[in-house]
Amino acid sequence: MLAMKITSARPEPAYDKSDSLYYMKALQIESIEQINDIVDKYIDPILITLEIEYHIEDIFNEYQKTYNNVVVVIDNKENY
Repeated sequence: MLAMKITSARPEPAYDKSDSLYYMKALQIESIEQINDIVDKYIDPILITLEIEYHIEDIFNEYQKTYNNVVVVIDNKENY
């Protein structure tokens, strides 16, 4: 579903952007390379345009801003 949603790049209110963010969080995505691997696995490369590549980058950047949990370890205790 993530591959389909993130490459569709439809304008809202299609919910593709919010759905993509949801799936990225559910899959615990940590890098854009993980997204590209998923897209490469399920979407024919001929369908991936430069516009879609930029769209994927934009959504990943928003994901990082929204869901990026920074874990700091102090004295063997995790602090969020």
